[in-house]
Amino acid sequence: MDVDPHESEALVEARHALVAAIAARLPGVDFERALDTFPDVEAFAARMLEVLPDVCIDDPPIGACYSGPALGRWKQLTRQAIDQQRRAGTLFGVMVDRRWLYPSVQFDANGRQTRAFAELVAQETPGREPLEFAVWLETANPSTGTTPARTLREQPDTRTATERLLDGFVPTIIQPPAAAVTSGTDK
Repeated sequence: MDVDPHESEALVEARHALVAAIAARLPGVDFERALDTFPDVEAFAARMLEVLPDVCIDDPPIGACYSGPALGRWKQLTRQAIDQQRRAGTLFGVMVDRRWLYPSVQFDANGRQTRAFAELVAQETPGREPLEFAVWLETANPSTGTTPARTLREQPDTRTATERLLDGFVPTIIQPPAAAVTSGTDK
């Protein structure tokens, strides 16, 4: 495996751990069926990697996101189905540089929006721009040092995760560069 000499030791260790975790699961994979589904091993590997977010936005800081096309490939949805879910409020998206992005923190390993995230969106987004909420998710709580996004990842389906996030933590909202961002609402 090629290693970028500029990667941190922790990142290299994480990459090795990921490869080891995949290798440990290979004995349970029905390769005959998998190769009937995909034309070759490269296509199989590409499909496996589609679950990874394809965009990371640092300015404004909203973290790892899926672009619409990447989310569609992962969840096997059309652009129209993704738009419909976003408009219905069952999928959270923000518009950055005239394209919709979907923060990865909202999804579980199966691509479903977690209950805790849905509750948090319902409580925190009315009257607030979606981008403002997305920035808040990546803003560290000064008393705990952790972000709401990290808490949601570590405790994705617990009521206490939502309660802890909302308990006295009202971050200062960082205003994104006006030229780079347009409103995330389209209702």
